[in-house]
Parts: sequence; structure tokens; C-alpha cells
Amino acid sequence: MTLKAFSFAAILALASPSSVLMAQSLPTFDAVAIHRNQNGGDARIDMTRGRLTMTNASLRTLIRTAYDLQNYQFVGGPSWLDSDTYDISAVTGDQTEVSQDGFRKRVMSLLADRFRLKAHWETRQGDVYALVVAKKGPALQAAAGSSKAPGLNTDKSSHLGRMTGTNVPVSYLSTVLGIQLKHPVLDKTGLAGTYDWTLVWDPDPDADSTEPSLFQAVQEQLGLKLDPQKGPVQMLVIDSVTHPSEN
Repeated sequence: MTLKAFSFAAILALASPSSVLMAQSLPTFDAVAIHRNQNGGDARIDMTRGRLTMTNASLRTLIRTAYDLQNYQFVGGPSWLDSDTYDISAVTGDQTEVSQDGFRKRVMSLLADRFRLKAHWETRQGDVYALVVAKKGPALQAAAGSSKAPGLNTDKSSHLGRMTGTNVPVSYLSTVLGIQLKHPVLDKTGLAGTYDWTLVWDPDPDADSTEPSLFQAVQEQLGLKLDPQKGPVQMLVIDSVTHPSEN
């Protein structure tokens, strides 16, 4: 069983366009060591108390970590975007607790300084989905006045996908659906407030499936609908990048 919990910061944190153009104004790590990974192994990221440790991390992983992006949100990059991987250790001077946003900004600085990353934001027309209310109306359970801690979880057990939202707005649902569909999902439901919901679907439906596809599950279980459309997508465009200096 694989369980992934999404924090609010991880779901909604978006890099501002000025972050790329003004890397010199971002906080930095006090010491950074980078080496090419020679041993393979699982890719791992650990961020705690002012220390960042990355093992077998590709440039793609670094960019996604820094700018909190999905793969469909950035374009360009060198031929070694995925093939060359690195082991990285970085620390702040006092090693006090650093927020997730603080770590992200420091990784932006690391990319600009050691990888010489230059990039810019563009808004391009692309494939998106609009999340709208279905004809029969929403089937979400209102969580107004709930004392439950807000949270989002995805759980893939056996062959089924499962997502559970607790005391969260519909905009969080649209973001997680975008991760699953690998395309932006725009919340156009007009639903305010927070909700509890559970969504179960078959990630690989076929003629013999007893569980619905994700599109069917959203409509049948939540009373919402995913409409394919063309719309604006904010993209990080990689202009240039180099192999890092090692130490």
C-alpha cells in the first residue's frame, strides 16, 4: 500500500514569476555539497531543521522541488534532465527549523548559483479540465463548523485509487485531480466553504472493470464533472542550465 498525504503548502504553494528573475534576493543555504550519484538507488529527499539531503536526484526533481511544479508545468531543459543524478547536502548556519517555503526558495537559489539555471514564466494555451457541478447537483458533504484538521490523502491499495478530503475547499480537490490527470483542473464549481469527501476509482479501467474511471467517479460520487477545455497554463520555461560545479 502506498499512502501519500498532501499538506496545504504542498498543494497550493505556487512560485511567483519574480522568483525566477530575482534569485539574488532569495535566501540561501550556508553550505552546499554536490556530487554526481555513482551508486543509483532510490531517489530520496529529506528536509528537516535547516538541513536538506537529496540522494539520486535529477535536475527535473530539483526544479519540481524548488518551484512546486508538476511535469506538465515546465518545458525545455537539457538532454540530461533525467539521466544525470546528484547527491546533495545543504545546511543553514543555525540549523533551526525552516518552513517548506523557505526550503523551496533556498533550492531556487542553489539552482541559480550552482546549476546556472535561467528560466522565465510564460502563459500558454493548453489542455485543461474545468471542474463544474453536474446536472444532479453536488454530492459533497459540507464540513461547516467542523473541528477536524484539514487534510488531503491519496491511497492506492490493490488496483484502486482512493482520495479522501477532510474539511477542505473544492479548490484543493481540483488541484489533486490535476496531479492525477497530468493537466490543470480549474475549479469552476462556484462552491464556497469546506467539505468532506471520498473518491474511489479504477486508474486503469477496461471492459471488465467493476469500479468507475476517475471521470465517472467524480460525477457519480461527488456530483461534479470534468469538462475538457483549452485554457491558459502557467509554464516555467527553461532557457539555459549547466552541470553543477562539484565539491
